[in-house]
Amino acid sequence: MNKNYKKIVLLSAAMAIFSSATALAAATTSDATYEISSYIQVNDDDLAQLKAETSNILSFANDYYISGDISRKVTSSDINWSKLEKMYVPTDHLLNSDSIDVTSFLQDAEYIWTLPINVDSKTIQIVFNKGKEVSDDARDLLTDEQIQRLESYVGKWRASGSMFYEKKIDYEKDIQNVLTSNNLTDEYQHFILTALPGINTPIAVVTNGNTLEYAFPALKTVNEQFAKDVSITKSRSSFNGLYDYSDLIEFSNNYLNNN
Repeated sequence: MNKNYKKIVLLSAAMAIFSSATALAAATTSDATYEISSYIQVNDDDLAQLKAETSNILSFANDYYISGDISRKVTSSDINWSKLEKMYVPTDHLLNSDSIDVTSFLQDAEYIWTLPINVDSKTIQIVFNKGKEVSDDARDLLTDEQIQRLESYVGKWRASGSMFYEKKIDYEKDIQNVLTSNNLTDEYQHFILTALPGINTPIAVVTNGNTLEYAFPALKTVNEQFAKDVSITKSRSSFNGLYDYSDLIEFSNNYLNNN
């Protein structure tokens, strides 16, 4: 397996596991939204919380300057908020059906935000999670001070981690290239999942109304290596980096059944 692919998959797997454990879907009272791309909107309240994390974002990013992975310090001018990506945590229902109420799923599902920062033709990806209530089990392992600090984060978006990619990444560009090469028209929309069982990397899901038509690893480099490493029933749609959603879900369910 390609070394860079291994690194990306391992980092994506960590993000998926972390987001599944800590993400929280919550309704907001603000109707104002900032549209980023297909299915991706961030309301004013959320965006304000994300931007308030700028100092933590720079702290995470500049860890890679200290370690020598990038040649200069990251500043606030490197942050492009239009590059925010919303990634949803898959549900059991999503794994057992190719037809769902897409609008309801996107309203109710747990999700995270990610923000890529490009430096030296490399990418630092910041992960944001919304704080959850501290569980009783966790309280037994934490000090009062730690509990108090965690409770101050409940319901708030925070920069909670980062990942490093040796090459510049652009989810939306890679997704749009796949859609264009498969002649998918404007009637098709998409959203991104954090991962699927057995496919530990962000997955783009292409919808036509309430039908989940297609799916594929969102990043081009991962998608190309995935096609080489994984045997999935080849269907008409599997050309040009695109898989039938049912094929990818069958692969994931087989993985769950065998592990």
